[in-house]
Parts: sequence; structure tokens; C-alpha cells
Amino acid sequence: MFTLFQSLKRFTITERQAVLAVLALYFLGLVLVVLIELITPSFHNGVYVLGALGGAILFGIAWLVYFKHNWAPIRYFAAVASSLLVGFFLPEPFVSQYAPMAVVIPTVLALILTSSFWVIITAILTISILLVRAGGGGVYTHPETLILYFMIVGGLLARRLMAEASVRQLKEAQEATKQKEKRFRALVENSSDEISILDASGTLIYKSPSSNPTLGYPSVAFISKNFSKLVHPDDQELIQKILRDLMHDPSCHTRERFRLLHQNKTWRWVEAVGTNMLSEPSVRGIVLNYHDVTERVQAEEQIQRQLKRLNGLRMIDIAIGSSLDVQVTLDVVLQQTISLLGVDACTVLLVNPKLKTIECIASRGFRSEAPPYQDLDLGRGYAGRAVRERQVVHISEVMET
Repeated sequence: MFTLFQSLKRFTITERQAVLAVLALYFLGLVLVVLIELITPSFHNGVYVLGALGGAILFGIAWLVYFKHNWAPIRYFAAVASSLLVGFFLPEPFVSQYAPMAVVIPTVLALILTSSFWVIITAILTISILLVRAGGGGVYTHPETLILYFMIVGGLLARRLMAEASVRQLKEAQEATKQKEKRFRALVENSSDEISILDASGTLIYKSPSSNPTLGYPSVAFISKNFSKLVHPDDQELIQKILRDLMHDPSCHTRERFRLLHQNKTWRWVEAVGTNMLSEPSVRGIVLNYHDVTERVQAEEQIQRQLKRLNGLRMIDIAIGSSLDVQVTLDVVLQQTISLLGVDACTVLLVNPKLKTIECIASRGFRSEAPPYQDLDLGRGYAGRAVRERQVVHISEVMET
């Protein structure tokens, strides 16, 4: 029995299927009434059988119309028709002496097929016809009968109102959810931030759609692939640390910068905030909100280079102004030049215009303590070329020259 109840809980039926089932049930019920009266005639007169036969025909036609055309007004027609059939064809003694269960059939049908308004209409219509047929007297004028009748109708009406309220609340909730999803999608698609969701292993399971994606890829390009495939080799360890920290402490919100591979094969700097939402049923992942900060990083690096250059010039200026020893001054110049240019070695060459030579007067970073250049003719080598052209000479493939 418990298994049967569990199965009924999982059973679902559409509105169309329910209407067709009820119409078919009423049709078959009236056909059985006609057959029973024909096989075993009772004290009822022929009007009762005629009413049952007419009702079977009406409900059969209603079933066919609704099945073929899905015509919604047929439901209201069926509810009113049942009231008329019961009111006009219910035989004696059920009009003046006894109130049978059949009098609530129209109300039950209206409860299933129509709205709460039609539940009231069918109840009043049925009882009004029966009162008229009874000449304004009979069982339906008794207070006890009317109280019981309207208790049943009231209960059915309350049930219908509850069902309508539930459907209305469900529709309102669905509409609210739809509006929230619409707003969220609009915000995500037009936001400068992008959202990626990773599972515990780092596999990308969601990527927010964007009208201007940071990395140039379609939102589904890397779904089900590991996020680390997009990360710069030098930032791989940082990404693993971020994921470990988020897994270890779900309450933390890590903010870091790292590089991701753009569709055009360049590396873009992004600033990301990670949030562990693995325990959230609607997410079940690690959420990364990130945006492109490449221009900002490049500007910061440019500022740092300028500050470093200015500091180097300041150190050279201090050396020139505070020391009378030329070698000390040149040594500071070499130190700052190596630091600013990021080279391994450096030398200072002095042009002797009288001898038309270039002399090495200071050097730093060379393996040998001997001067890297002896006196050079101005017409030879890259140094001589720089003197002649008065401009910087860049040497490509220096190891091959």
C-alpha cells in the first residue's frame, strides 16, 4: 500500500489529459446507467433514461471536440450541461423527498474543469431547478439539507480557491524567477567582469556569455576542459595555490592577478576573485569573477621603469656631485646602466679625436679583468659605427657576430 501511495505521488498528468479523462469518465458512467436501466428496468420512468442517454451523447461530443480542437469553452459547457441534466432529469423521489449524492455531481465537475466562479454557478443552478420542480417545497427547502449541501459545496469551493491560489503563486514565482534570470543575464552579458565556475579538479563547468569576451573565445570553447590550459606557465603554481586555499577555507575570497591565453595567442593579465561555492546546490563549484587589467599592469610596469630610471639618474648625479674620483663616478654609472638595461656587462668607451681612436676607460661584469676593448680605430666595429652615426646601434643575433 505504501508503495502504491509513493507511486501516486510521482504520478503527473497534464491539464488536457485531466479534462479528457473526466469527460470520458462521465460519458462511460452515463452509458452504464442507460445499459443498467435497459437490462434491469426499475421504477424510474423513461424521462430518466432519456436524460442519461442525452447526457452520454453530450459528454461524448464534448470529449471529441476537446480531443480534436482543444477548445477550452467545452469545459464550461460540460459543467453547465451536468447541472441541467441533474436538475431536469433527476427522478422522484429525489426531487421532493430525498436528496441524493447526484446533486453534487455538477459542482464536482465544475471544480475539476472550471474556476471557482463556476463552482458557485453550478451549485446554485442545480438546486434552483430542483426547487422549481418541487414547487418551492420538498426536501431542498429543509434547513438541514441546505446546510449539508452548502457545506459540501463550500468545501469544494475552498479547495478550488486554494488550488487557484497555489497556481497563481507558482506563476508569480516563475515570472519573478524569469525576470531575475533576465536581469542576471543582461548584467552578465554587459558586464566588464566575466564569471567562470570550476569544479574541485579545476575543470571549467560554466563560462558566462559576454558580448565582448576578455579572451576572445566563445563561452563554450573550454567547457569540460581544465582551466590551467589557459594559464601562463609562470602562473600555474599561483593558480594551484588559489584552488588549494579556496578548498581549505571556503570563507576566504582570494584576489590575485595572473595571465591567461587570449585567442590571438597573446597573454592577457586578469584580476580575479575566487569564491568556494561547492556546497551551494545551485552552483556546486568554485566561482571566479575576473576582468582584464592588461593595460593597467602595463601602465604600472611603465611607471616602475620610469621610477627606476629616475632613481638611477639620481644616483649618478649624486656620484658626480660628491666624488672627485672619476673611477668611482664611472663605477656608479656602470652599476646603474647594468641595472636599468638588464644586461650582464657594460663598458665605457672614450673617443680620442686627436688619435681618432676609441679607448676603454671603465668596465664592469666581464669575466676577465683586462679591458674588453683595446684602442680601436674609429672606422672599425660597432663602437666606431655608433660614433660616426651618432645613434644607438642594435645588434641582433649577438651570439653569432
